[in-house]
Amino acid sequence: MYHQKAPHITWVPEEKYLSLLDEKTFTLPKNLFDDYKNKNAAASHEMGIYEDMDIVYDLKTLDKEGEFQTKYRNNAHIMYDRMNEEQRESWDAYYNPIIEKFKKNTLKGKELALWKYNRYMKDYLSTIQSVDDGVGELLEYLDKTDYQRILL
Repeated sequence: MYHQKAPHITWVPEEKYLSLLDEKTFTLPKNLFDDYKNKNAAASHEMGIYEDMDIVYDLKTLDKEGEFQTKYRNNAHIMYDRMNEEQRESWDAYYNPIIEKFKKNTLKGKELALWKYNRYMKDYLSTIQSVDDGVGELLEYLDKTDYQRILL
């Protein structure tokens, strides 16, 4: 059996990958602003990027001043408080400038949706990079050993 980091909420990139995709702007999916008319099952979802992503917990804008009061703010505090001092320093060094820039921009509507989508993609895919690393390490190990002999 081979177990891997589970890339689901909350997706937290390894420290070395925090800024991996900072310069990337992602192409938007055609259905990002879909209203889901005539799609009953899809219309009842609660996982939309614009409508449902918690700005603090999912998108990591846990500001020290408490300006963003959201449904899952306490969960974000719990996640943050579980970090050791070194992890918090790295986290703050990376996310605090993002939070400050986000506060200054006061995005709304489509601009906010675009920001949320790109912030989500950067965090999620930076987290997935660790999964990719793990699979690469496994494949490298199998190449170094006679894994076909082991399987027989």
